[in-house]
Amino acid sequence: MSLSKTSVESVDSLLKQKKGFVFTIDAAFALLIFAVTFMLISHQVFQDPTPRSTYLKQISMDTITVLGKTDMLGKMLGSNSTEVRQVLDSLPQSVCAQVSLTSQSGNTTTLTRPGCNNYQKELQIIRKPYIYTGNFYTAEIQSWFE
Repeated sequence: MSLSKTSVESVDSLLKQKKGFVFTIDAAFALLIFAVTFMLISHQVFQDPTPRSTYLKQISMDTITVLGKTDMLGKMLGSNSTEVRQVLDSLPQSVCAQVSLTSQSGNTTTLTRPGCNNYQKELQIIRKPYIYTGNFYTAEIQSWFE
């Protein structure tokens, strides 16, 4: 059996078309992978970070809640502020805080994280009621970035 010249050419043409088809699918798949990767990366890069004030508010709320629920604020009233100071020292290094307890009569006990000066631009103030030995107090935390 001998193949004619036209049949060989048609077989060659068919093989070239299949190669072109495979190449097109491969290129399309590569572009799809590139597009998905680009979208994932750009979503991460251009995503708004948590605003600083929201972060500071969350830290303040968590701190005053921990101090109240573990009764560290009561110890602070009893002149034992060691545990409260440890909590303030465990805050992120860029966060400053001041904890105050004010009684109904207006007496205030205050503790500030060492090394913190007056606040700059952002200040968060959180107040919560606190009852210790039957007396009502207002617990307040002021926090700011150093």
